[in-house]
Amino acid sequence: MPVTPSEAEVEGLKTYPTVLDVPGAIDIPRTTGVVKFDGRDQISATDSVAVTHATWPTAINALHSEMAAAFDTSRWGLQFVAPVGTNTPAQGTGAAASFTYTGMEIMAKADGTTIQIDADADINHTYEITATINEGQTYYVNGTVRQGAKVIAGKPVQVFLMTGRITSNYEDRSYQVFPTEGLVNNYIVPASTSRSDGTFPTALYIHNPQVTLMRTNVEECRQLGTILASKVNSYTAPTTVLIPRKAISVISAEGGPFHDTQADAALFDAIESTLRKDIEVRSLDLKINHPEFAQACVEALLENIAAVSVK
Repeated sequence: MPVTPSEAEVEGLKTYPTVLDVPGAIDIPRTTGVVKFDGRDQISATDSVAVTHATWPTAINALHSEMAAAFDTSRWGLQFVAPVGTNTPAQGTGAAASFTYTGMEIMAKADGTTIQIDADADINHTYEITATINEGQTYYVNGTVRQGAKVIAGKPVQVFLMTGRITSNYEDRSYQVFPTEGLVNNYIVPASTSRSDGTFPTALYIHNPQVTLMRTNVEECRQLGTILASKVNSYTAPTTVLIPRKAISVISAEGGPFHDTQADAALFDAIESTLRKDIEVRSLDLKINHPEFAQACVEALLENIAAVSVK
């Protein structure tokens, strides 16, 4: 459906860059005839734009949300392969499998689009699902998608994966799957050249096909620590800063690809040296995801809330 901006939004769109936010609560089940900004809406533009969709249940708001880029229809394709699925093993020591739920959304660009789906990625590549969908219509495979699942379409479609870890209260992700006809063998990564000893000053970690993480170095961590502490210094309410000395993420723990004690030390030192003297810092010899660190954060929060209540 056409999106008609308000007069204020039209004025704002004259300034580059800008963002047009099109919000809308979606009633489930949908009421026929009630106009909502939701799936199957079409967007046209006279110049290049980037579009991102975000969704979450209204009961808990963005605490459990997902978002992904929406490709223009010229980038849709005919063949797709799921890079992850319910059988994708856990990545890293002690990590839980992240894709125990994997669903797949397939949307058609034109009426009369025939799709075939091999959701279980069996050895014979049997396409156990066949369906025909129309323009803007979505076919959903609910949670049975395995790594290597394939989609073949008679006309261009777009494919998203909806994934999460079963038993985790708030964990889900949405990925746009690239059509196989658009995949290539050569890529350019904006990383530094190697040192004389063969190591690299910039460490990259491919988390999934759409997200590659870059490890901040010592100087960057020092700058980040100063920035973070400066923001904390502006707080007027009771504040406590907790530092997890053993690891600031799963992959920065000892043995992980982002383990760098010098970079972490630079971050922590910059935070402590920049913070106001009246702000308490609690330095704990724990990893950030350790239950004891989480408990320490809760206790500090409750203490600060109580201090405000007393006043």
